[in-house]
Amino acid sequence: MQAILFDRGETLVHFGETNYEAGQNVILSSVRPINALDLAAFDRFEDEFFEKIEFYRRHANLECNLLHYYELLSRYFGVQFDKSHEELCRQYHLAAENISPLPGAQKVLAALKRAGFLLGLVTNTSLPHSVIKAEFDRLSLYDYFDTVVCSSEIVFRKPDRAMFDVALRALNVPPSEAMFVGDDYRADIVGAKQVGLKAVWLNPQRLKIPDEVKPDYDIAGLEEILSFSEITVKSNLLK
Repeated sequence: MQAILFDRGETLVHFGETNYEAGQNVILSSVRPINALDLAAFDRFEDEFFEKIEFYRRHANLECNLLHYYELLSRYFGVQFDKSHEELCRQYHLAAENISPLPGAQKVLAALKRAGFLLGLVTNTSLPHSVIKAEFDRLSLYDYFDTVVCSSEIVFRKPDRAMFDVALRALNVPPSEAMFVGDDYRADIVGAKQVGLKAVWLNPQRLKIPDEVKPDYDIAGLEEILSFSEITVKSNLLK
């Protein structure tokens, strides 16, 4: 085993309640001319945009890069921003989202890195890579990863094999030498197994394993990974 790939949300980090008002304030304070956005019209635009994103995610498994949201917002209302769309997206995300590492996340990543494993992050997200980096930098997690793959840059979402294939190619590792850890049965477990990776289902609620596809491991917490034979063998060789 050469590489361990991880999902992001509810695998390594937990998403608390979103503060939409704080996020909107970032946008409204960045608009030029000042006060050029009508708040009620802005609210309707935002609701309609994200309803459409959710439709395409659910029915076509396609992703939208949020940078297009800021481009469309600017053109629709005929306004400019005092910062780049990428920086606006980063500030909105960090202001609005309450994100914290899951128990054991940093310990597990550090231990795997010390043992010599290549690590990858493979996440379904509309956020651009740079914003994921800012999020993980804030949590002191980003530097553990050798590659980061975001559906916002691939167009397709997990369980589409493109997400896994891109990560494996970046690491130059065959599927048989990689393991995927995730909490979403269909996106992470079914997706990983169809590509030929070993699959670890992070399943703290101890849900019944569906008959469709069986994970190689079913765990309640991240730290259980460190006891897997594939991990301990490599760790022992480096002692």
